[in-house]
Amino acid sequence: MSMQMHTRSKLITQYKKVSPIIALTMMLITVHWNNYWNIYISHQNLPWKFLQQEFHTYFVSTSLAASITKQFHSIKQVIDSMHKKLVKVHHGALGKQIYPEDNPAQSEVCGHIGRKGNQFCRKCHVGETHKIKESDEGFHSLFKPGSACCAEEIALDVKKQVILACLGVAQNVQNYQAKTGIKDKLLAWMQEHENEIYNPFLKLARFDATINTPVEILHTILLRIIKYLQKQMYSVCLQSTAMTGLSIHAIQVNYIMQYANLLIGQQFKTIAQVNVFHVYDLVDPTWFLLTKAVEELSALLWMLEIPNMEEYLVYL
Repeated sequence: MSMQMHTRSKLITQYKKVSPIIALTMMLITVHWNNYWNIYISHQNLPWKFLQQEFHTYFVSTSLAASITKQFHSIKQVIDSMHKKLVKVHHGALGKQIYPEDNPAQSEVCGHIGRKGNQFCRKCHVGETHKIKESDEGFHSLFKPGSACCAEEIALDVKKQVILACLGVAQNVQNYQAKTGIKDKLLAWMQEHENEIYNPFLKLARFDATINTPVEILHTILLRIIKYLQKQMYSVCLQSTAMTGLSIHAIQVNYIMQYANLLIGQQFKTIAQVNVFHVYDLVDPTWFLLTKAVEELSALLWMLEIPNMEEYLVYL
């Protein structure tokens, strides 16, 4: 792996470039999902049509427990070693640095709180508290670009959070120590080892995660807007089910949607009874007719007693 990293290092324009590709792999063991964080590297001097081929993607590391930032500490050491001994190569036709990843991993690389936070964009300061976003002015501000983020700013914010957590105040550490006579040994150790503690992506020379991580199509458009939008619309409809007249337990919508592949018979019966009322305007007529047919069949099959077998067979 060291030879591969040695021949595929440094990420600046006039030299050979590589892209760290971060991915979350899910492996099914019995009935449990186990998450594996994988890191691969691709050669950015290659044309894009080659970057789409598996052959040109190189495995670097994987872990069940270590996050991508922890794994990247060792990778960063190899990349940093190339700063002193750069390998000059011909620049590709693309002419700029690109770092293809998926958006959840990019948020972690940038030290970002994620899309569910008040400031949901890792690239700019757009967003506010829920109260402000619910106002007319706050809502319209979500559709305007905010001031750009940068790695130095994020690293500084992280340090301020560490100081605040250790001392309870956001004052200058040295002045506070001189004033109170208190010097936190843990904080002093953290200051001496900050390169080992803080996100290595924020310390990588000539790399700014907020700028060099593009908006990736898969999670931004195909999944978030198309897949997740449909999923959220159905979730709201399912949650609004009127329970009157139904002999079922309360519908746990969040659990059903999150663990759709691990549901049990009772939950499938619940969905079968109410599904037809919620999908009529979410699917095309053919799928809606199929949904109605399945639910009518389910109702017939789950009858505890059949008073008239001949009539039952006609409906069946």
